[in-house]
Amino acid sequence: MNKKFFWGLCLALLAAGCVEPESNVTPPGTDPGVDQPVCQNGKRQCNALGTSVDVCKAGQWVVEQPCPIPMVCHEAALQCRNPDDDNPVGKVCEEGTRQCFPGNTAIVKCVKSDTGVESWAMEQFCAETESCNPQTVACEPVAQCTEGAKQCSADAKGVMTCSDGAWTLEKTCENNETCDAATSSCKTQNTSSDYVCSDWTRKCENGNVWTCQNNAWVETQVCGEGKTCSDALLDCVTDKPAPVCTDGVTQCDTDGSRVLHCDHGAWTVQESCSDTQSCDPVALSCKDGCMSGTFKCDGNTLKECKQSDWTTAQECTGGKT
Repeated sequence: MNKKFFWGLCLALLAAGCVEPESNVTPPGTDPGVDQPVCQNGKRQCNALGTSVDVCKAGQWVVEQPCPIPMVCHEAALQCRNPDDDNPVGKVCEEGTRQCFPGNTAIVKCVKSDTGVESWAMEQFCAETESCNPQTVACEPVAQCTEGAKQCSADAKGVMTCSDGAWTLEKTCENNETCDAATSSCKTQNTSSDYVCSDWTRKCENGNVWTCQNNAWVETQVCGEGKTCSDALLDCVTDKPAPVCTDGVTQCDTDGSRVLHCDHGAWTVQESCSDTQSCDPVALSCKDGCMSGTFKCDGNTLKECKQSDWTTAQECTGGKT
């Protein structure tokens, strides 16, 4: 054998066995600057997250139909459906039909894709103050109340009624009236048969402090752990309060509504006066009339007790009470 041919053949074989083929070599007849096909044109699939139906166009995956939340792409039907929709593969809606989105937060419409497949698509989101009405398939204001319902106004000076889903003022109470929350009607203060309490008087109930507001008892102070409401002080005190008075002493309450007696270092109620009585600081007992120097509200009038009789101290005007 010719030595030159032999050594040339060996070098060729060695070169062929040592050179690694380049992985990024562009196949013959292709343009390295153009994206190569990754799919077969016309093929459809759900994307990896299930949030859309994708279709292959020009060899690349593109979104054909985004699925509105909480709908997902159905792997078998290749349609946007509710997650719990296990119906057989087939048409899920008629093109052009509309319906409220689950939860009535938006409107969806049935549309047909380029490949002729019907699927639900988002048409309109309802505003925060609106809700989709299934009867009209439209975003409408959310009703604040039930039609025809009644309630007292915030200041208890009027009666509100529900009209077209919103509260409107139906009636303004007279100066000597307030709105009764139980009946949603104007009633005269302190004179009706439904009289409950005198405004701003207090009492203890279930260990907490209650205050009379607009002829009704309202819990105004919750006594925390280790405390309770004192019937004498009408305030939250520790379960074992320190002595606040001298045993045996008797006196009138600050508003003249009760006679207090000190027992074991704490004030106790010896006598509660009726609405037409007050504590006499001399006799230390309940007597007809009021206690001089005390005040009370009578409608929009502030009254002061002078010589055991209520007199007008000030008229509240300009929307004040």
